[in-house]
Amino acid sequence: MSQQSNVLPDGTQVMTPYLCAKDAAAAIAFYQQAFGAVETSRMTDGGKVAHAELAINGVSIFLSDEYPEIDVLSPQSLGGSPVALHLMVPDVDAVVERTVAAGAQLLRPVADQFHGHRNGKLKDPFGHVWMIATPLNPKPTQPAESMRTGFHTVTPYLLAQDVDALVDFVKHAFNAVETLRTRGSAGGFHIEVRIGDSMVMIGGGGNWSGAAIPAMIHLYVPDVDAVYQRARAAGGSSVMEPADQPDGDRRGGVQDQLGNVWYIATPQPNIA
Repeated sequence: MSQQSNVLPDGTQVMTPYLCAKDAAAAIAFYQQAFGAVETSRMTDGGKVAHAELAINGVSIFLSDEYPEIDVLSPQSLGGSPVALHLMVPDVDAVVERTVAAGAQLLRPVADQFHGHRNGKLKDPFGHVWMIATPLNPKPTQPAESMRTGFHTVTPYLLAQDVDALVDFVKHAFNAVETLRTRGSAGGFHIEVRIGDSMVMIGGGGNWSGAAIPAMIHLYVPDVDAVYQRARAAGGSSVMEPADQPDGDRRGGVQDQLGNVWYIATPQPNIA
């Protein structure tokens, strides 16, 4: 198995859940709201979602609309599903509360379990069953891993006088998901957003009156041309149109309304 796994493309899982929903577009929106899912790919077929790919805490899930002619049916059409998805999260109570508020049916309230997890069980509006859990006693981590879920050792921190404008830009341009908004020690806002598998912190606004400090960020995406156009549509100005580069990336650049420069890139396959 280890030799077989080595031939997989980077970022590909050996096994990936493939869900079906009567309204896949609505299901994608639900999973984004409930679990902070990030949509990484979508193919459409006459108004239907033929194939979509989501990432939840870095794990891929595939999803499509129903295709009865080839026996692709959702739990709603089949009368239920014998399969449940088990999702580990940092705070099971908060996630279950948010998921129920988004429209899920609570099947079993959150409670501490004998096997060392605090978990709950629910059914989403599309018939899929989810077991949501958080370890009661997390294992000690190594120093390099002692950080919150989703963070890496280094995290960009952007400052802006209009934090909402910057948050809106990264949401529309890069499908960022806001995970935290609070007041910082200096009285301004502290906001955390997830872009792909990385976190970005945004500060400023409120009583904070300091000047913004423009930054330069490099962002890998599956389709640089599409994201470049989306960033332009979100209000970004062009720094560099996408083009193949000597380092093997296809790269373009945009500057957001607050002065930050985003270099967007997609690695190109090696051409013999």
